[in-house]
Amino acid sequence: MTAKNSFNLFGVSNNKSPKSTKNNRFKFIIIIFSIGFLTFLLFRPRALVIDTNTTWNNAGSPYYITENTYIRNGATLNIDASSGPVEVRFTGNYRLEVSDGLLDVNGTSTNSVTFMHDSSSNPSSYYGLYVDSATGVATIEYADIKHANYGVNVNGGDLDIYDSTIQTNRYGIAVYDQGSITTRRNVFKGNTEWPIGINPDCHNNVDFGTGADADVLGDGGAN
Repeated sequence: MTAKNSFNLFGVSNNKSPKSTKNNRFKFIIIIFSIGFLTFLLFRPRALVIDTNTTWNNAGSPYYITENTYIRNGATLNIDASSGPVEVRFTGNYRLEVSDGLLDVNGTSTNSVTFMHDSSSNPSSYYGLYVDSATGVATIEYADIKHANYGVNVNGGDLDIYDSTIQTNRYGIAVYDQGSITTRRNVFKGNTEWPIGINPDCHNNVDFGTGADADVLGDGGAN
């Protein structure tokens, strides 16, 4: 009577030589490693670095943020709406971060720069703008910032923001870790937690406009 072959976990006949079994186990390990590596590539945090001076304008609008985007190495991202409105649309929970450089947003009274989610109008639909470290600077004029978790989160950086609307975010503007902020004539509305939150270590770095230059804090949370 001829004995039937039996197979182990690796699909290798128990009647095969030990060398053949060892080779097939090695192949199985390589397959598992490859699957794990491909999974890492698919689900790793995504990032784009802007490290040379770059301009976004009406001709290329809308611009899509499809991964975390960092301004670094002293570069400037200039968003220029002088020839027409510009939209920056976030497709997921991503942020536009100034780590070591300048975010220079130049809207006008007739053509604004809008930061928004691509498809959702709910607060916290994406992370927002992030100004990080003492070498991160953002100057923003005539912008409309909405749908974010943070309209602008200043963590040790410097923010000058004028004539802008910060609306329907979770937090309008937050300032932490010796960050500094100058504001003039901004309108805050519909932010679910607060319009502007200032950490105590930043109180000496705050310059709010007064009189005709004052901000309108509107509804939604408290300072």
